[in-house]
Amino acid sequence: MARAHMQIEQTRWGPAPLLGLMEDEIRPFSDTGQSALSGPPIQLEPNACMSLALVVHELATNARKYGALSQASGRLAVHWEVDRNGALCIDWRESGGPATAEPTRRGFGSRVIAEALAHELQGRTEVQYLPGGLQARLVIPRGFERAASAAVDSAGLLAVETLQRGAPLSVLLVEDDLVIALTVEAMLAQLGCTDVIRVGRAPDALALLAERSFDIAMIDVDLGDHTSESIADRLAELGIPLVVASGHAQTDHLPAPCAATRASASPYGARDGQRAFASALQQR
Repeated sequence: MARAHMQIEQTRWGPAPLLGLMEDEIRPFSDTGQSALSGPPIQLEPNACMSLALVVHELATNARKYGALSQASGRLAVHWEVDRNGALCIDWRESGGPATAEPTRRGFGSRVIAEALAHELQGRTEVQYLPGGLQARLVIPRGFERAASAAVDSAGLLAVETLQRGAPLSVLLVEDDLVIALTVEAMLAQLGCTDVIRVGRAPDALALLAERSFDIAMIDVDLGDHTSESIADRLAELGIPLVVASGHAQTDHLPAPCAATRASASPYGARDGQRAFASALQQR
């Protein structure tokens, strides 16, 4: 719920991308290469985003505990389309994992999966427990709209293409949360950044900037007992492009040097990182 709420806050309670929700809810439970997401660009209204996040979170946690994502051989494919009746249909297909069986009792998670979409969106969830893996179809008749492909995908593609054309970029990563830092490092590796230096405090970052140069920097705003404002100031002096991550919902809550260049919220997904990198690289 917190991740979904943060996505909505980023858009100032406007529509949020379905792809971003799926990435944020599935990635923590999926090892590299286990899950595949596909479908046209869709924007979710806030109420739809929150309800769908509940259902997807329950499906993902169950897949990790009991289903395809509990084994290295397991795979998850999620595809969505708008059907002829104008409803958003999301197909969830697990394979390569243990055989599934319908639960003998209906707990809180089962009720969320079965009722969340109906309660808020007049939708429905159809679940099949098959020997080859769980399959589910989520049908949402309202609370969404199609988005232009270029608006959703061009920034991410630009970042990837830019990185692939030249040598891997050197990145200064300033993040005090180790779990988030390691996740971002993995994301940067996927983008082709093999020269990533990670620190958790402003003095360490400033010392590094005194010793060497970086192509780009990605910094968190809050670093425990201090902020990264001094780092942002120094990066601006050096002309190094900056991607700022923050849990704050509004840029006017951020230190001025960070608010001016804020690109994404923390924690953030791979698509968020791609868009942020694209914006910074264009400035560079």
